[in-house]
Amino acid sequence: MSEETPHHDSGATPASNQNLILGLVLGAAVLLLGFLVVQNQGGDENSSANSEVSELKRELEAERSRLQALRNQNGLGPIGNNLGGVNPEALANEISSEANQLAGLVSQISSVIAQKDQALQTAEGTRQALSKRIQDLERQLADLSASATESLSLRQKLESTERLLTASNQTIQDLRARLNEAPDAAQMERLRAENERLRQELASLSTLETELSRLREENRALRAKLDRSLLFVESADALPEVAQRLYRELNTLEGLDPESLASQYARIGSQLNARVLRKINFATGSASLTNDKIAMIENDIETAPPNAFLLVVGYASTTGNTDSNRKLSSDRATTVASQINMRKKAGQNVRAVFLSETTRFSTTEPPRNQICEVWEILP
Repeated sequence: MSEETPHHDSGATPASNQNLILGLVLGAAVLLLGFLVVQNQGGDENSSANSEVSELKRELEAERSRLQALRNQNGLGPIGNNLGGVNPEALANEISSEANQLAGLVSQISSVIAQKDQALQTAEGTRQALSKRIQDLERQLADLSASATESLSLRQKLESTERLLTASNQTIQDLRARLNEAPDAAQMERLRAENERLRQELASLSTLETELSRLREENRALRAKLDRSLLFVESADALPEVAQRLYRELNTLEGLDPESLASQYARIGSQLNARVLRKINFATGSASLTNDKIAMIENDIETAPPNAFLLVVGYASTTGNTDSNRKLSSDRATTVASQINMRKKAGQNVRAVFLSETTRFSTTEPPRNQICEVWEILP
């Protein structure tokens, strides 16, 4: 393929050719600006950049030569140093200067950015330090609050201690005043003598009280003996009819378990209009009444209806001699009946009977069968 021979274009003008050349120059200047920027970004690439500049210059010269050849074919004069009033070298230098300024601005901006980054890092460090300081202050505040609570408690304890100290000082002063007023040796001797006299009198009174209790017990026993013929009946036939029925009912209840015994007592109470007013236990081998049991009997008589018939039923445990148990139990019943007889109201009546040896109140504890029941029977 042969090279196309250039021909003269009738439409071409010097001005259009100059514009074409100016565009080429501007393109070369842009390439130069890019080179300068690359040169500013890396100092280690200066050698390669210089070679590229030289290459650009050679290409520029080759382009100038080609353009001159074209001008010659078109009958135009030499290109010279100015194209369309623009000096390419001056334009390139100006572009290079502005590129350097831009590179300086880029460097300044990078420095400012680095400074801002450093400031941000400093601010973050300050923020973290302030956050830690806030946490420390919060812990100190919590410690201070706990200390304040403890201080209040200590203050209250101190005030309480001060009050105790004041009271103690007052007590000491009172004791000192009493010590100053303490009796002398002669007075102390008289007080000792008086105390000894009172102690002896108290001992004598105690002896008298014991003797009095013994005499009262003997009096109750004598009264019971005197009342025995009146109050104790050997046979149920001597009792009123309703009391006879009660006696015979009670005589049939031996050998029952506690639940059955309670049921029978409820039945008897309902049928005979009777109830157990009091149960009185006695010590083994004794028919004596203690003061508290006598007080119970007095209270029972006070609350009983004025027309009540009171039947004292004596029981004995199965231990010991049967005849001795019968006599001891009858004595107990008579003693209780005698106390009731002394305190009964007008219209009330009382009798004592001995029923039998029994285990109905306990099969394992014989003393619980050493008992007198006081039955209240109403018409």
